This record gives sequence, structure tokens and C-alpha cells, in this order.
Amino acid sequence: MSKDSAIAADGRASRARKSWRAHRASPSSWKGSALRGFAVRWLPALLWTSVVLGFSSEAFAATQTSRLLLPLLRWMFPAADPEMLDALHVGIRKLAHAIEYAILAALFIRAWSGRLGIEGARDVGRALLLVAAVAAVDEYRQSLSTVRTGSLRDWGIDLGGALLAVLVLWIWKRATGTPRGGRNQRN
Repeated sequence: MSKDSAIAADGRASRARKSWRAHRASPSSWKGSALRGFAVRWLPALLWTSVVLGFSSEAFAATQTSRLLLPLLRWMFPAADPEMLDALHVGIRKLAHAIEYAILAALFIRAWSGRLGIEGARDVGRALLLVAAVAAVDEYRQSLSTVRTGSLRDWGIDLGGALLAVLVLWIWKRATGTPRGGRNQRN
């Protein structure tokens, strides 16, 4: 192989690698593939749903999380009495529920609209219905456990987290002035 042909072959290989990297890195190039589009939009939401439902297992019951959280809380608040530490433990667990479901709502909104932002009431409504269904399954699973309890109050906390995510995304959209097309109107 001559030196000139080796250089030309190397140049073609380099262009092919760059083209492949650009194609792989650009979600817009995936539009032709329905499966890829589905995976990009829905896989994060579905994976997070499995994480959320995993948290409703007995491994994450209050008796289990207290093994980690109570010593940490005792260290952080040495003067706190046991009732205060228990109340903090419960509060942290409820806050974790709200955060889990806020993330889930944001991921479902992203899955429906294709971007992390409020695109329309229909996308938000669909996302909230899915979150409500996941939360209901979560609470039902907990009610079947001997060490967990499912409750309507916890379902409300879960939905409160989802609504908080919707509110934050709505405020973000209003603050950035981003219209439906996704381009910023401010210069």
C-alpha cells in the first residue's frame, strides 16, 4: 500500500468515525427509529418507576431506614430526645417520597412532550395520571407487606411531590420565556 493511499484510507476512516459519533450523539438523528425515540423518551421514566417501586419493598421499611438515619440524626442533633428523632425520621421519609414522585412526574412529562418542560395541559395531565397510578400501586404493595403500611395520606404526599414538579417546571417555563417551539423569545 502506497503512502498516498494509506493517508486517503486514514482520512476516510476518520470521517466515518466522526460521522458515526455525530449520528450517535444527536437525538435528532434518531427520529427515523421509533424504538430509539421511544427509548430516549420513555426509558428514564420507566427505570425511575422501577426504582420507586423498589423503594416500596420491605428493604426500605422504617425499621430498616432507621438503622442508618437514626444514628445520623443522633450525631447531628445530640440534644434531641427520642420522640424528636423519630419525628425527624418520619419527616425525612415523607420528604423522600415527595422527591421520588417529583422526579417521576418530571420524567413522565419529558416522556410525553419530548423535553423537560411544560408543553401543554394534556402532557401534564397524562403524566399526573401515570404518577397517580404508580403511587396507588406503590401504596397497595406496601399494604400487602407485614412491615409496611399503605395509606391514602402517603398517596397524597406522593401526588403533592408530583404537583410540586409541575409547578417548578411551569415557573421555569414562565421565567425563561420559552414558547412551545422551544426557542427563547428573549435576546
